[in-house]
Amino acid sequence: MKKLISLIIFSFVILNLKDSFLLSAIFLLLLAALKIVPSQRPVGKRLKILLPAGFFIILLQLFFHQSHDMMTRFMFGYTVFIRLLIVSLSVLFFMSVTSASEIIAAFAFLPKKIQLALTMTFYFIPTILEESDKISMIQKSRGLRSGLSSISSVVIPLLHRVFQRAETLSLTIVSRGYEE
Repeated sequence: MKKLISLIIFSFVILNLKDSFLLSAIFLLLLAALKIVPSQRPVGKRLKILLPAGFFIILLQLFFHQSHDMMTRFMFGYTVFIRLLIVSLSVLFFMSVTSASEIIAAFAFLPKKIQLALTMTFYFIPTILEESDKISMIQKSRGLRSGLSSISSVVIPLLHRVFQRAETLSLTIVSRGYEE
C-alpha cells in the first residue's frame, strides 16, 4: 500500500513540476535506478514506444502554440514529453519492485468483484504482451514487414486469442462456483 501511495504522490509531483532541468535530472536518476533493479520489462522497449510520441508532442507544440517564441514552445513540449517519460518509467519501476499480489492486496478494501477484475487485469497484461510478441514474430517469419499495415495483422489475431482466454477463464470461474 505504501508503494502505491508513493507512486501516486510521485506522479502528482512530477506532473506539477515546471523546471525542465530538474525533470531531466529525475529522468536520468530513474533510468539509473531501472538499470540497477532487475526487471522482466525492458526499458528500451518502453522508450522505443514513447520516443516517437514525445517527438510528436514537441512538433505539435512548435506548430500550434504560436502565441510564444520558438524556444518557449520547444521547452514546453520538452517538459510535457519528459513528464510523460518519467511517469511511464516510474510505473515500470513500481511494477518491477512490486508483485501483482502486493498490488492486489493494496486494494483489499474494494468489493470482491472489483478485486477479481483487478486480478484478471494483472493476469491478462503480461499474457497480452507475450501473445503480441509471438504473433509479431510469426508474422515476420511469414515475410510481413513492420509498419502501419502490420498492426492489423497483429491486433486481429491478438484479440481472437485474448477473447478465447477470457472465455475459458470465465467458464472456469463459473464452474468453480464463484458466482454470487
